[in-house]
Amino acid sequence: MSKFRKNVAVLIFCLLAFSLFAENYTVQKGDTYYSISKKYNISLQELYSANGIDENDVLKVGQVLKISGKSTAENTSEKSTSTVSTAKTSNYEVVAGDTLYSISKKFGTTVDNLRSLNGLTESSVLKIGQVLKVPSTEKVATTTGSSSAGSTKTEIKQNTNVTPSAPLEDVRTYDTNKKGNVNLVWPVKALDVTYVSGKISGVAIETERNATVSCIKAGKVIFVGPYRGFGQVVFVQSDSGYIYVYSGLDKITVSNGDKVGFKTKLGIAGIDALTGNPQIILMVYLNGKVQDPALVPRDK
Repeated sequence: MSKFRKNVAVLIFCLLAFSLFAENYTVQKGDTYYSISKKYNISLQELYSANGIDENDVLKVGQVLKISGKSTAENTSEKSTSTVSTAKTSNYEVVAGDTLYSISKKFGTTVDNLRSLNGLTESSVLKIGQVLKVPSTEKVATTTGSSSAGSTKTEIKQNTNVTPSAPLEDVRTYDTNKKGNVNLVWPVKALDVTYVSGKISGVAIETERNATVSCIKAGKVIFVGPYRGFGQVVFVQSDSGYIYVYSGLDKITVSNGDKVGFKTKLGIAGIDALTGNPQIILMVYLNGKVQDPALVPRDK
């Protein structure tokens, strides 16, 4: 067999092997990368890698994603290797400004793993002085082989010392001299309204956990999904040309192209990774210029 034909044969084999252990999923309204990864019990990175995308790619209704699978085939006539996490932990005391996300980044783990280690749920609230278990990674690789002389077992321990990364830096600039009016019509029930500027320019609206995010001005949805630096967002353009950007959502319930009216549900407010509080940020633009969200048109 020529080298060219051999390479083609290998490529076809790889494609067939992947198709055996992968399935397709058609994106539905309200889906996010996170919800799909949880549904199929895979990591976000596995989902991104299987589809050649990253967190900044827009998820669209009807889009077909490959869901990577894992082969259950085992070669019982040869060696089998398994890696087991020993789940060794150390203690960490929560300080002001900590969130599960920031702690997970410090110790090279995930938010879900921290919740699992500490018996926390999505609604659990961290408290200053609270002691959490954090992973102290140690893996044990066990290789078992069979031969006519009997079986052998070798244990290899690998210790990984995790150096905490620097805390997340808040790049937003807060205007402490200008407070927003919580009694105005906002997308969520406003507990506190703070003006922010910089890359993100608008108002940060602190709200209740799992608060509904609603449209404050009728228009057309022109973008939904993750947007670099803004998290999960919904862009709504009104007939008069104003673009309302609802950012920091945990879940989106509208689709690109939808016509939305006053009080239409756009999604659910997320938890800010830096403050640990439920909040969204509202930004408004007209002809590419930042507008004061308190002064822009609203429906009633």
